[in-house]
Amino acid sequence: MPEAFFFTPTAGCPPVLQIIYSLTAGGSCPPLIDNQVEHFVQKLKFQFEDLLWLARLSSPETARAASAAYEALSARERYAFFLSPAVFSEMFRQQWAGKTPELRGLIDLCIGESALETSAQYPGEARERWNPLFSKASHAGGIPGNAYVAPLLGGSVTVDLSSPFCKRSDMTSPVFFGDFVPFTEEEKERVLSKLSAAFAEIEATAPIFARIIRNYTRVACVRKREGAPPASEQVSDEIGAIRLLNVHSPDYTHESLMDDLIHESVHNLLSTYEYLEHPFQIVGGESDGDARPVSPWSMRPIRVLPFLHAVFVYFAILHYTLKRMERGELSAEQQRLAVKRRNRYASGFLMPGKLSDYVKPFSNVDPRTLHAMDQMQQIIRRRFSPLPESRPENVAVAPAGGAQYQPPVQKGAAP
Repeated sequence: MPEAFFFTPTAGCPPVLQIIYSLTAGGSCPPLIDNQVEHFVQKLKFQFEDLLWLARLSSPETARAASAAYEALSARERYAFFLSPAVFSEMFRQQWAGKTPELRGLIDLCIGESALETSAQYPGEARERWNPLFSKASHAGGIPGNAYVAPLLGGSVTVDLSSPFCKRSDMTSPVFFGDFVPFTEEEKERVLSKLSAAFAEIEATAPIFARIIRNYTRVACVRKREGAPPASEQVSDEIGAIRLLNVHSPDYTHESLMDDLIHESVHNLLSTYEYLEHPFQIVGGESDGDARPVSPWSMRPIRVLPFLHAVFVYFAILHYTLKRMERGELSAEQQRLAVKRRNRYASGFLMPGKLSDYVKPFSNVDPRTLHAMDQMQQIIRRRFSPLPESRPENVAVAPAGGAQYQPPVQKGAAP
């Protein structure tokens, strides 16, 4: 294990311990990073079968159509079906609908290679059809016979520039806000070049982060909007997808793109863990839905669950920045910028008090999550403040005995 990674795990901690270790960019990949994907597919398959059974009670014809579409898929295509963020989103919506299952959305996503090929043979029925991971389409753009194959990042992540999944509008999203605007061919080339360069350096610097991206980000939706700054996003009811805005812009730097690919993929990793193991935040009971602890990184009030995820995310991108610096391949200017990023990412861990104290009084957070937050904080503090001369420039160190510090909380403020 890395030198900074030393603590004794408690009973029931191994899955979280494996996540923490993986986010240090250590050389050995914990089993959880691959195993969670298998468990995710299996759990979603069971939920799909339950949904079909329920549908047979009220809408047998639709249930039979869904079963037939699913049975027509090969084993590999069924696996891809359950990895689709659109399938997870549809299943999530059905789970909370509280009414008779509606399977039409899932039927439309049960599209295998043979179905796409058959569709392409009938140009008179030029309805655009996509496979569940949006990597292939027949009659793309409504053009009869137009077959489309999406570019892949790292050989497996769909770079989605034009599917219906990417074209949606969401007024609550910084990426999907407003109408879809297509990229020019030149802009597409720039997007793909920048994404490829960012992923290539991640893979060379910290292979485990490249593995996390491949495993947990199946679709990267890329949008553009004039006059908007670059942005990235992941939403918990679309596990497996990330959203990126204005990658083609010069304002979206190589360093920011690397960090955002890791950042949003870690959110997918954590959302998968919550889906399979336990939620970080226990909703209801003592939890205050309006409470917004102040982030020790941004000094802005944010909701509790984003706060919890942010601790893992900053832990990950801090370790990635350290790995880049340790390789010794950065120019003087790149090194200067890396130091700034390192200090910014480390700063929240070095603020007074325990990170768990920022949220514990105001929300019912799972104790394992609170413990993991404090473990990550201990790792960073040990790394940056064992001796005065070893501290990085411009990074403040929390005073001794700061665990009693009670951070401020603002209610009702915008994140």
